[in-house]
Amino acid sequence: MSEKLQELLLEYILYQKQEFSIPCDSIEKIRKLFLALGRNVVVKEKKGEECVIMVYYHVS
Repeated sequence: MSEKLQELLLEYILYQKQEFSIPCDSIEKIRKLFLALGRNVVVKEKKGEECVIMVYYHVS
């Protein structure tokens, strides 16, 4: 796992952060990571090469 993914995961777990700014080309990697944790990822905003994503727990 890359250092950036580790940091993102730690921020999510330790600080309950739900909004992240990431490179758009890494969305699928991040989506798979959070899907494994039972979370969904939605692109909130796209700013050129950067995407702002929201991670949330989907209750059905």
